[in-house]
Amino acid sequence: MRIDPASEVKYRARLAAEYLKRAEKFLGTGDYKESVEASQLAAENAAKAVVALKRIPSWTHDPLARSSKLLRSSRSG
Repeated sequence: MRIDPASEVKYRARLAAEYLKRAEKFLGTGDYKESVEASQLAAENAAKAVVALKRIPSWTHDPLARSSKLLRSSRSG
């Protein structure tokens, strides 16, 4: 299966925006547990959208390692 990087960026950015909207809704109702969960997913998908600008992100819930490698390579290049 081939993944189109541009589609992946759009998909991840859309997911991040949707999760952020949910986080704000839950925060407004005082449901802090759900707000934190949705916030984490928003941040995760936003990071994966950035990673997808250069390479296909992994399926992990921790994009930090890939993001860090990407940042280091962009600084040295």
